[in-house]
Amino acid sequence: MLTEPLKSVAHRTRLRNAEVAWFDDLCGGDTQYLGVLDEKRRSNYEHCRKIMLTAERIGFGNILLPTSYLVGQEVIPFASAMGPQTESINMLTALRTGEIFPTMLARQIATLDHILKGRLTINIINSNLPGVIGIEPRYV
Repeated sequence: MLTEPLKSVAHRTRLRNAEVAWFDDLCGGDTQYLGVLDEKRRSNYEHCRKIMLTAERIGFGNILLPTSYLVGQEVIPFASAMGPQTESINMLTALRTGEIFPTMLARQIATLDHILKGRLTINIINSNLPGVIGIEPRYV
């Protein structure tokens, strides 16, 4: 039970802006029902390319390039291919730790940053092991 009145919290920005980004279906699962794959909507390069170019054309400033264990478009090569085809949209690349040796990943990110000329944003997805969705906590 509250004993004191609620106090407002300072905003990070006076403008109260929110960024809305688009989603590119690299994983191939953007279907009507959660967890139900539609074989007619499998991920492919041309479809994902059209999503990216359309999002940029209509004014989105950022697009999420997700990662998944499903076969689809791989994030870093796809973003590299789209870099020269786009001019303004930022690419939020989702990368899962543990799938790529850290020094190789660092070199790939550096190269991708050069290709995108500062339009790269990275979303690090933490996991203990590739392919493991949940890890049970260990108690000592």
